[in-house]
Amino acid sequence: VATHGVVLWLVPSNTIRDQTLDALRDREHPYHQALLEKITTPVRVVDLQEALYLPRGVYMGETVVLVSTLAALRVEDTDGRKIYEPNGTLSGFFSGAVERLAEGLDSNDAGIVPSLANALAVHRPVVIMDEAHNARTSLSFTTLERFRPSCVIEFTATPQVATLGNDQPGSNVLHHVGAGELKAEDMIKLPVMLDLEPDWKRAISASLARRRELEELARQEEELTKEYSRPIVLLQAQPRSKDRETLNVDVLKAALIADFQIPEDQIAIATGDTRELDGVDLFSRDCKLRV
Repeated sequence: VATHGVVLWLVPSNTIRDQTLDALRDREHPYHQALLEKITTPVRVVDLQEALYLPRGVYMGETVVLVSTLAALRVEDTDGRKIYEPNGTLSGFFSGAVERLAEGLDSNDAGIVPSLANALAVHRPVVIMDEAHNARTSLSFTTLERFRPSCVIEFTATPQVATLGNDQPGSNVLHHVGAGELKAEDMIKLPVMLDLEPDWKRAISASLARRRELEELARQEEELTKEYSRPIVLLQAQPRSKDRETLNVDVLKAALIADFQIPEDQIAIATGDTRELDGVDLFSRDCKLRV
């Protein structure tokens, strides 16, 4: 049984961050219950902004679970990121630090930088990496190394397997959950039904029609159960190319508006460059997104 510690829980998006924070803070939620079963000290769940102002005593006497997106930490140049900057609240955290403590920490002419990143590194946090298959770049690994994790626990449906010629470390699978177990917990819907349609506009037309059917069914079910749901169509665009025409996000959006009369406020684009889903509560009744 652990007495106390620091957990760095990293997620791929702001929406999942907010959902995870809500779940971990809910004393009735299985996430929070699992923490209480194994940890004897108080558990404090915080976001990045709150963590910046936690006094040293909290880190020394409580279990701190910091939930953040990896993108908030993953930078080559740490200038301008609060987690890596000197923090007056933590100024006494490193007083009297010995050489072994300073090893691997950011420092300057005045000594160890009193930053949140260094404070976390001192505690050798347990890192939880949600959707870990999205964090396999060299920059991602370099970012994690800054925090000197005691271990990294990955959650992913597609673990990275070590292969010859690949210099990235493979995932060490500690526990595997089969599709049957997931279905029993209502985490996935089976069976998956696949239709092939070579004409992309006909494929989109059929998808939109099916979405409308599902929304009507959802409306009818809401009358009985009072539970709200809104089906959303996911269209995967092709990458842009300088050499040939592709069915990229711009082509798709133009077709949705011009050919299928989908209002623009019902469409969102989520790519590496355009992140229109960040900060959007897809579960809200006020959310208009359908595509």
